[in-house]
Order: sequence, then structure tokens, then C-alpha cells
Amino acid sequence: MSAPRVLALFAHPDDAELLCGGTLALLADLGWRVHLAAMSPGDLGSPTLDREAIAAIRREEGRQAAALLKGVWHCLEARDLSIFFCDELCRRATALIRRVAPDLVLTHSPTDYLADHEETARIVAHACFATPVRLYAAEFGSDSEAPPRAAHPGQSQRLVAVHLEVREHDAQRRRGGQQHLALANGGEVHAHLSPLVAGGTGPQCHAPL
Repeated sequence: MSAPRVLALFAHPDDAELLCGGTLALLADLGWRVHLAAMSPGDLGSPTLDREAIAAIRREEGRQAAALLKGVWHCLEARDLSIFFCDELCRRATALIRRVAPDLVLTHSPTDYLADHEETARIVAHACFATPVRLYAAEFGSDSEAPPRAAHPGQSQRLVAVHLEVREHDAQRRRGGQQHLALANGGEVHAHLSPLVAGGTGPQCHAPL
């Protein structure tokens, strides 16, 4: 029997580490195959570097974060502040889910402070529903070459929205929040390898959609 797979599909390269890094580390320890994915490469994540430069940095950081979990990193190559519930991104997300064939999908809460996060939650919910619909065409890069291993009636993914638990890990939460606020105020910020992943524990409180 193959190992179970989890796909953490979030808006930006650091979102999964901040929101469910501990859960992913624990699943990896239990033998799950971990897939981290971002809708965008974080191309607006610096007030000083240009978009391609910061996107390249954050893609590499995403790959390094996945490597800590012996996993794989994916990017759907949307752009920051341009993640909208639309046909193209729904099909890209569906193609990724078909390729990975996860047993569990983690994503943002549908109610969040940032539209990119809320729209990602909508896109991922749609993609999980669309994955087993064979007549729904979905192609994105090399994903189009992979057979839809999960795309048949009766096999679906468990979809979980991830909320940040603030009580036991308040310091990490504050650091993450300060980075987002600093970016909004023009400070130098880009993705980092979260201590939530490196430490094997993290703040997570799951509520099913």
C-alpha cells in the first residue's frame, strides 16, 4: 500500500509553514508524503527587490521548506494580489490535485484578513469538488501529462481549512503577523523557513469546510 499524501495548498510561499507547519511535520513523521503548494511565488514580497528577484528567492525558500519535510513544492504561478476565483486558476488547482492525488488537502480559512487567502480557499474547495469529474478538463504545465489518479467517482479528498491557534505559540504568531504588517507598511520582508516546520510543532486548529 502506498503512503498517504497530504497537499497543503495556500496562497503564498510562507503560508503553509506559518499555519500548519507542525501538522505537516507530524504527518511526515507518521509516514505521509507531504506536498507544499502556493498559488503565487510571492512576487510582491519586497519593497526593494523587483518582482522576478523576490519571486525567485521565495520559490527557493518554498523548495527548502518542503525538503525539511522530505516533500515536494509546487507553485501555480498566479501573482500576488491577483489571486481571484476564476476559470484558469480553478483548472490549475484541479490539475495539481489530480497529479498529487492527496488523501488530505489543507488550505486557508474561507474568512481571512487577505483576499488572496479567501480566494485561494474558494479555488481549492472548487478544485477538490471538480477533481473526480472526468469531463472537467484541467491542464497546467507538466500536470497535464499526469493521469488523474484521484479522478474517479467515489474517491475524493478531505478538505480542511486551517486557522491559527494563538494560545500556545503566541510568539511565533506575532512574528508572522509582524512580517505581514511590515510588508504592508513598506518594510523589507520575504519568506523564511518557519521555526514551526524546523521545530516539528506548530499552531493549528482545524475546522472542516
